[in-house]
Amino acid sequence: MRDAFAKSLRETAPRYKSILVTGDLGYGVFDEFRAEFGSRFLNAGITEQSLTSMAAGLSDVGWIPIIYSIANFPTLRNFEQIRNDIAYPNRHVIVCSVGAGLAYGALGTSHFAIEDIGALRTLPNMRILSPSGPMATKLALEDALANPSPTYLRLGKNGEVDLGTEPSSKHTAFQLVTEGSKVGAVMSTGSIGLRVIRAMENVASSASFYSIEELWPPSDELTELVLSQKRILVVEEHVKQTGLFSILSELIQSYNGRTQLRSIAVDPLRLVVAGSQEYLRDISGLGDDAICDGIGWLEEAD
Repeated sequence: MRDAFAKSLRETAPRYKSILVTGDLGYGVFDEFRAEFGSRFLNAGITEQSLTSMAAGLSDVGWIPIIYSIANFPTLRNFEQIRNDIAYPNRHVIVCSVGAGLAYGALGTSHFAIEDIGALRTLPNMRILSPSGPMATKLALEDALANPSPTYLRLGKNGEVDLGTEPSSKHTAFQLVTEGSKVGAVMSTGSIGLRVIRAMENVASSASFYSIEELWPPSDELTELVLSQKRILVVEEHVKQTGLFSILSELIQSYNGRTQLRSIAVDPLRLVVAGSQEYLRDISGLGDDAICDGIGWLEEAD
């Protein structure tokens, strides 16, 4: 997703007055962007609080600033500045994270990003986009640039592939990856979707699988979809509290819906070591067996 974002940033630059403000990150990835739009690449150093306020100022003079760093840093380290300088004043600033979830898990707890969705969705005016692959990343960035609102763009790291068989032509709140039984559905967000596909293939599941590409605020289309389901299995590389599971739970409660939910999410108490993303997924509750068990719960509804 990182490379897809860099490519899309360069392609959209002639149409949008975007400027990338990085926290000492992105060298190599943005070489082509820097070569063509050098003055629109600013390295503010490891100063997340300051670069956030800098981005707010750039927004006031006509730029569309994009804050960019490893996922925990541009969201949690500078939360107060996002709150006061971007969200409440409703400035058009894009907070872009790379390596969401456990992608940088080899660097330890300081680089886990498993509470970021919950933190940023508490803020007024904030949109949260969580693309599942390279094409979805390109479409999400285009949407974030075109819509003048504070936006959190939550990206994976690298090596992801598109989930859908047919690429979409525009950003959507969700994409139907596999169509199956109308009784139950699996819903995930971000790059964990590849694990979901593998698990569904292993158990020959008849459930539908949706990748949620826009988490917050919930769209009318997502609301209608969720309320139409009997059971939903939620798989997310985030803590259960405040993430996708909580968003859907609140949505169902708001409409007095009858949809049943089950969560497969990160248990932070299991994250006692550093390791690769795949290893940390396995030990934190996102292993194949856990997802397969959850899919079995969906099948029981038939």
